[in-house]
Amino acid sequence: MSEFTIQILHTHFDSMLAEHVMAHYFSQVPLNCQAVINRYVRWQDRQSVLLGKMLLLKALRQYMGQAASLETISRTAYGRPFIADCGIDFNISHSGGHVVCAITESGRVGIDIETIRSIELSDFKTFLTSKEWNAICNAEHPGDMFFSCWTKKESVMKADGKGLSIPLHQIVIEENTASVDTSLWFLYEIIIAPHVKCHLASDTACPEIVLKKFDCYQLLEVLK
Repeated sequence: MSEFTIQILHTHFDSMLAEHVMAHYFSQVPLNCQAVINRYVRWQDRQSVLLGKMLLLKALRQYMGQAASLETISRTAYGRPFIADCGIDFNISHSGGHVVCAITESGRVGIDIETIRSIELSDFKTFLTSKEWNAICNAEHPGDMFFSCWTKKESVMKADGKGLSIPLHQIVIEENTASVDTSLWFLYEIIIAPHVKCHLASDTACPEIVLKKFDCYQLLEVLK
């Protein structure tokens, strides 16, 4: 891999995992995280969050060895997860059974994935600049254009790490870059599946991006 590499781990599900697999995955998660996961009402959300943790754990073991643990994760004052003193940055997103985790030793990353679906676009107008709104309205497929713009903004917000304290309309998209205050972010579209939009934000220009897809049953090779 090159000096500036971002790995993106992806998995997908369309049904509930077998009970023994879920139990094994839960055993890898700290008790406080288990409690958070169990608060979700929908099994799809519980499973998505859990699989995101497993993608992250798999990636951390590649960088830090088999001793890597989710117990080492802390959170900033804005709630962004991080691991202190290791030089690794990561971010997780999920939508419609798709789960992605971006991880790197080269700067900061944010990733967002959304399943393209029917929504009332006017409900989101205030989150967009006038230029972005006009581009969406004039697009051949406004819904596709909206979710492309939305995942770009969300990926930048997540990479920046200040969360909802950054109004989305203040994230200005210019093709493959975005600016927030004085910060410049580089944007990369990640092709995951049809009818899905996914974008990666990084403070590194022209990184090597490596996409790895995993069977959701074999993330930790539990069936071998």
